[in-house]
Amino acid sequence: MKWLLALALALASVPTLAADPYFLRPLTTQAFPYDGTSRPITSAFGPNTTYVRFTCSTSCFVALDPNPFASTTTGMYIPADTVQTISGGRGEKLAVIRSTNSGTIYVTEMTR
Repeated sequence: MKWLLALALALASVPTLAADPYFLRPLTTQAFPYDGTSRPITSAFGPNTTYVRFTCSTSCFVALDPNPFASTTTGMYIPADTVQTISGGRGEKLAVIRSTNSGTIYVTEMTR
């Protein structure tokens, strides 16, 4: 009986794997240049997309919404060369604007 309790406690401490980027499958990847003008950089995400993974070559700000507008005051700040995975799905788009220098953002739609 002690082994059952130990197993239950061990499993309770295991983090959920649903949003872990290592347990997500890539669907499609696209690269987009960005500058000082906010604009949607993707067409609407596909019906199987549950997460969006992206990285930027320079620091930037992003927004995720069906009609996104990224700004340096309301966008989510993304440091250069970091990988971000966020929940996002069908019908949403990603917009980006530079922080200081223009760059390229690489966007991968992901699913479980």
